[in-house]
Amino acid sequence: MCTASTWRRILIILTTCFAASFSVAAAGDQDLVDIARKINDLFEPPVMINQDTRFEGVEAATLKEMVFQYTLVYMTVNSEYLPPVVAELKESILASSCDQQDWRKYLGAGIAITVLYRTIDGEEALRLTTSPHQCGL
Repeated sequence: MCTASTWRRILIILTTCFAASFSVAAAGDQDLVDIARKINDLFEPPVMINQDTRFEGVEAATLKEMVFQYTLVYMTVNSEYLPPVVAELKESILASSCDQQDWRKYLGAGIAITVLYRTIDGEEALRLTTSPHQCGL
């Protein structure tokens, strides 16, 4: 089952992706589609990031929003365990996303970060966007 430590591991992956993909100074000027391509090239999704979660890839949803997509590989939309897992993921994301130093750099450049989790049957389980405004930037 996904836990807070799982989310912290995912955050490390995300910040590593961002750090490897573009500089803070250029973040507002670079094409997010190109950045998403670089991240996907780096990780070659789909790839399991732990026993429960598969990283499906990242895409530029808009000119100012990156969407990181994951699948909870043992959860279906009807799973009795889905609500507590989603609640824990949401709590962990909300508690830590604005505090991630690398995230703050990109949020400061006006880029929102969305994390999207789907169940194995393709249903959206959680979509959570961290915007620059939410983090006081």
